[in-house]
Amino acid sequence: MFPFCVKWKNKQTRKSDLSNQGIGIDLGIKTFAFTSDHEEFKNINKTKHVRSIEKRLKREQRSLSRKYETIKKLKNERW
Repeated sequence: MFPFCVKWKNKQTRKSDLSNQGIGIDLGIKTFAFTSDHEEFKNINKTKHVRSIEKRLKREQRSLSRKYETIKKLKNERW
């Protein structure tokens, strides 16, 4: 599973702004997306805040797993 975020700018377009040109989007690791009109979107999954949240989540999941295994073991010993 690869989580991603899409940033959409809702701009009012006029008929004079429309053209028949295509748009190219380059998806990468360092930058999330780089469009053909030189607009760059940062990869939010690489920020310090997101990494710290993921680290805390892993720690809490391990803790919960250990608690579950301990309870499971105790129930088996009683019966």
